[in-house]
Amino acid sequence: MKKLFIAAFFILSQISGFTQDLEDINDLLGKNKYQEAKDAIDKYMQNPKKEKDAEAWYFKGRIYNSLSQQENMDLNQSYDLKVESYAAFRKNQNLDSKDIRMMFEGYNSYLILYSGFYDLGSAFFNAKK
Repeated sequence: MKKLFIAAFFILSQISGFTQDLEDINDLLGKNKYQEAKDAIDKYMQNPKKEKDAEAWYFKGRIYNSLSQQENMDLNQSYDLKVESYAAFRKNQNLDSKDIRMMFEGYNSYLILYSGFYDLGSAFFNAKK
């Protein structure tokens, strides 16, 4: 019985540790520390067990899109970040059949990404690239 309680304690501490990581990443996103959030989500996603974590893919999409909107960002680098953001949002929707995060925000992340692609296309055109 004692072994069962110890095993349950370790399992619960691991689960809460994963949640805490995503909360920390969300806090970085809320504080507009996009580069730190990008580093944190990339480190979080390196674990193969998190490959099927829909929330992680959602946060990755939001972080990459937010980072791509920085004013000092190179156009090509901004484009690459937006493409990665779109891929992360698609992966999130494939993993989450109920689409909870996107529905909760009214699919606003896709709208922001779309307008960002439009602005980026305009910037490429104006730069004659």
